[in-house]
Amino acid sequence: MFEPQITLGPWTFTTYSLALTLGILLAGALLLGPAPRAALGRRIDAVLLALALGLIGARLLHVALHWNYFFNRFEEALRIEAGGLDARGAEADG
Repeated sequence: MFEPQITLGPWTFTTYSLALTLGILLAGALLLGPAPRAALGRRIDAVLLALALGLIGARLLHVALHWNYFFNRFEEALRIEAGGLDARGAEADG
């Protein structure tokens, strides 16, 4: 599957990965922006929780979309470093 790429200096990003990264940074900046300092710890916790749940959700979607592959290889479904963190749960080699 072809996915458009953008090159910025020495780095090349897929458009989805770049949009996802910018979205995470923007959401974090807005959430951690000007507000009472007393709630800063809770907002940081919320950003980290949202990031973790987003990664887990992306992997779960990837596994669900490729269930025929993972049905007999369930231990691979737990390997988040193996990919599956892209658009539509990613298109993996497996």
